[in-house]
Amino acid sequence: MKLPQDKDSDKLPNGMSIKEYLLSTPSIDFEKFRNQNERMRQINSFRNQRPESEIEENISQLKNEEPIYENQNYDDEVHGNLTDVAPDDITNEAEDIIKSVFEQEKIEREENDIYHSTDNYYNSEPANEVDDNEEYHSEPESASSVKRFIDFGDLDESKEEKNEVIEEPKVENNDRSFLRERREMPSERIQPTSFQNNENPREELLRNRSLDEMTKRREFVEVKAEKKEEKIKPYRYKKPPFDLITTTSDDLSMFNNEVPTKRVALENALANFGVPAKVINVVIGPTVTRYELQMPEGISVKKVLTLDADIAYALSATGIRIEAPVPGRNVVGIEVPNGKIAKVSIKDILTSKEFTMSPSPLVFALGKDINNTVRICNLQKMPHLLVAGTTGSGKSVCLNSIIVSLLYRSSPEDLKFIMIDPKQVELSMYEGLPHMVVPKVIKEPEKAVNALAWAVDEMERRFNLISEVGVRNIEEYNKTEKVVQRLVKKMPYIVIIFDEFADFMAVAKNEIEDKVRRLAGKARAAGIHLILATQRPSTDVVTGTLKGNLPARIAFKVAGRIDSEVILGATGAEKLLGYGDMLYKPDGSNMSRIQGCFIDTPETKEIVKYIVDNNEEIIDEEAFNAIYNPGKATGNGNGEGGKDSVDELMPRALKICIDNGFASITMLQRKLAIGFSRAGKIIDQMEERGYISSANGSKPRTVYTTIEEFYAIFGDIYD
Repeated sequence: MKLPQDKDSDKLPNGMSIKEYLLSTPSIDFEKFRNQNERMRQINSFRNQRPESEIEENISQLKNEEPIYENQNYDDEVHGNLTDVAPDDITNEAEDIIKSVFEQEKIEREENDIYHSTDNYYNSEPANEVDDNEEYHSEPESASSVKRFIDFGDLDESKEEKNEVIEEPKVENNDRSFLRERREMPSERIQPTSFQNNENPREELLRNRSLDEMTKRREFVEVKAEKKEEKIKPYRYKKPPFDLITTTSDDLSMFNNEVPTKRVALENALANFGVPAKVINVVIGPTVTRYELQMPEGISVKKVLTLDADIAYALSATGIRIEAPVPGRNVVGIEVPNGKIAKVSIKDILTSKEFTMSPSPLVFALGKDINNTVRICNLQKMPHLLVAGTTGSGKSVCLNSIIVSLLYRSSPEDLKFIMIDPKQVELSMYEGLPHMVVPKVIKEPEKAVNALAWAVDEMERRFNLISEVGVRNIEEYNKTEKVVQRLVKKMPYIVIIFDEFADFMAVAKNEIEDKVRRLAGKARAAGIHLILATQRPSTDVVTGTLKGNLPARIAFKVAGRIDSEVILGATGAEKLLGYGDMLYKPDGSNMSRIQGCFIDTPETKEIVKYIVDNNEEIIDEEAFNAIYNPGKATGNGNGEGGKDSVDELMPRALKICIDNGFASITMLQRKLAIGFSRAGKIIDQMEERGYISSANGSKPRTVYTTIEEFYAIFGDIYD
């Protein structure tokens, strides 16, 4: 600061010494003060509209201007007489103001750090959005120089620009005329500065920002918070140990002593009937021993097929089965039952290399074939399975082996079960498993229909999700990026096990057959698979439509040749021995004779108990309500009767919906001339039976049933 001092004197031109001049209160040019005030207001108002270079130019101009001192004291009319104020008081006052300025600058820096830390937290914010809000976080560096005027009036106005709070200067002397006179100045000459109020700096800062900009900022932060997705916690599945299975397999070497005797007897019996064939190989299996014959030239292979009864008589055996020829080989195989059936433990299958190395979550143990080779099945490739066999043939043990295999294979996050058992005794031991969609085994026909209807709706829902992602099936969906990163829930496979479905077919054939047909036709891509078991594979139960959609078959011992033809399309199942002896036809190809693996009921209960005790239960409330509390779909067209009762107009209404391509209540009101209540109940009945989709807001419902399916269910009643 340059002092107006004479060159050859220690006194100033006004006669004051330098010390007196420094301790005196500086004068203010109020006209200049108002000009500076107006200029700073313009800078603050047009900061976002004016170029930054012009802002810097104006601020630099303010920096270079020196404070104005007059050679005379303040006007007494305005400022009063300050000669009574002690010099030390003035110095203390200046120090207090400077300290408050530095303290307020510290508060501003902390405010800026808060806003910067918020921006850093949402680091995915686009750069242009950050630039739009840049004035919230920092002031231009040149603007800070405005605060540092030596003239206190200028200093106060600069603090108003920053909305800072500065406490009123403290004067220890009782004479506070300086402060009193300053407060009494006219409002049009000196405006109150920010340090004269006691508002919170944070509130003052928010108040001075524009409402639009603050709204934009809040919306941006809220959107960022909504976009932040939490990862789904993985399910930790504790598998049961193999030590819970104590059953061991029998040694096949015990059948070696029978082979030489039966070999000679077989060759002699064939020679007696004009077939001089020789046994070239013997294969000992768990259930039967196959004698492979080399046929002489000129003798038809079919001639051996007519000698099955004579061969059985010669060997004193029942259940002789002849393969002429053995698939893939130029030999004839004659399967002769062993003296006893060797037990195949499921533990040997579950610990085998074939089972453990398979990547599919739906692999299950089947047993061992006649070559003593481990046989496993992949339900994904089947994709549905039909099992038939009389009581005591091993059908229930086979179902237990399939379920236990899948429990060892997959966690509840990968696999879910729906179990339907009208006998109420076979599958009840599995209740409470975390793998169950609903905790209980379904035992009533109406709940079985509800379960199949839920499965149809779930299939359609899954197809919508799969199509939205742009993949083809559940396997590809579970490999998408969001599922792998656990941002979206994994889609588990669903296996529906229907034990003795022939009993329910007699009660609600149309509803069950229609839903089973729909699931078997296209549920594979959605990860829903069916296992249907029956002890009566007659044509009225295993219809041609079901057989066409369930290519994989397992046949245990059946009552006669006709049942074998129904389940396998060929004879042979009637000659099986029972106790796990089966014929497996995977996909319409050649059949294999397999001895099914065995697991005892106490072992199964121990495995289920271990899983229930060591894993968290998962309940699908939506599926539970759809099966056990279907709600509105509980009456007939007139509001009376049970679930199986339907409105007499329902078939006609369904035909109308099929012809129009959609279903709605108002359309049925117009077409059938009925009221809203009855039309709504008919829509509910069609939805409950899976003929149409569920409600989707104001959009019309989709019709799932085709005209061919309609005629198959109701016949040509409206042609």
